[in-house]
Amino acid sequence: EMRHIEEIMSALTKPAGKRLSLPGGLIFSVEYNRYLIGQDREALSPFPTLGGEFPLKLPGKTILPGWNIEATIIDPSAVKGKPEGANAPWETTKGIGLINNDFTAYFDLDKTGDKLVLRSRQPGDRFQPLGMSQPKKLGEFMIDAKIPQAWRRRIPLVCSPQHILWVVGWRIDDRVKVTE
Repeated sequence: EMRHIEEIMSALTKPAGKRLSLPGGLIFSVEYNRYLIGQDREALSPFPTLGGEFPLKLPGKTILPGWNIEATIIDPSAVKGKPEGANAPWETTKGIGLINNDFTAYFDLDKTGDKLVLRSRQPGDRFQPLGMSQPKKLGEFMIDAKIPQAWRRRIPLVCSPQHILWVVGWRIDDRVKVTE
């Protein structure tokens, strides 16, 4: 119907968070720099549901429904240069370039420990984003990072017993960055 097209056109000028229910069980959602149409809010997320807390094999591969996680311990003596961010393009002395993308991160094992888990967000979660001197609420970080609301419950978090180490795809915690 023309009414639904007009509602969508009007929603295009609204701030993030605007949602419309459309015929056929579809939802139209305004999410920061994108517009999404799907069967329900959860379907609008590109991230598979985690459904629990899972220990990560370190080193090793952890395979979960929708996720394939590989953790490697890198000998610091094999790395040239210093990192400049969560996903710094380091070079090893063997000439192998370390991966630089949103789904790869490097941590200082002495700061993280080897008891890591993968989980989704929980009420009260706090996180100290790389470059910040104080922790902030994870929800505030996600809003500031313009992570669509429909995605937030599905974004995986790599955690130690002490705190969140990495909001996967976005940022590591400043307290676990590699400094040497």
